[in-house]
Amino acid sequence: YGKIEIKWHIEERGRATNTVVKSNTVGDKQMGDCIARVIHGLTFPEPPPDQIAEVIYPFVFTSQ
Repeated sequence: YGKIEIKWHIEERGRATNTVVKSNTVGDKQMGDCIARVIHGLTFPEPPPDQIAEVIYPFVFTSQ
């Protein structure tokens, strides 16, 4: 359990760039790196012209 925060930019044509793990309390570096790689391969809605959107998103994991 824990939280992994991923930070990335959304640029022209909705490309995800500059994807990094901002914080990771899960204790598994590979898990954070894997989430960042998946996000880097995604396409998002395009931001307004000549702008870059910055996103910081928390992925929260709990045990059952």
